[in-house]
Amino acid sequence: MQDGATAREISYAYSARTRAGRAFIRGVENLTGRPRLIRMARGYDLEVAQGRDFWEVMQERYRLRLAVAAPDLANIPREGPVVVVANHPFGILDGLAMGRILSMARGDFRILAHQVFHKARDLREVIL
Repeated sequence: MQDGATAREISYAYSARTRAGRAFIRGVENLTGRPRLIRMARGYDLEVAQGRDFWEVMQERYRLRLAVAAPDLANIPREGPVVVVANHPFGILDGLAMGRILSMARGDFRILAHQVFHKARDLREVIL
């Protein structure tokens, strides 16, 4: 997501085995709003390069309104092992929201996600 080319490469279409499969997945992604998400992220890397927190920038760019009460946030251990399991019915936005909430509670966390997200330099550090 460092630039438009990297953002366009972040697609589940690369996991398809056939050209027809890739075209189908790309079509579904495009019909369900992927181009708009790419436009909203455009230029985020400049803000991160200036020292802003990746998760905070993503929350702002995607206009994610997170309602997390301080006592609930305090339930996330600040240190030691912790596992958070989540289903993501809304795709990448759910993952970004989870990453933002975890970043507010602790700095050392990893996310198990599809390998396609390794293409984004800012996510490589947290994606397993």
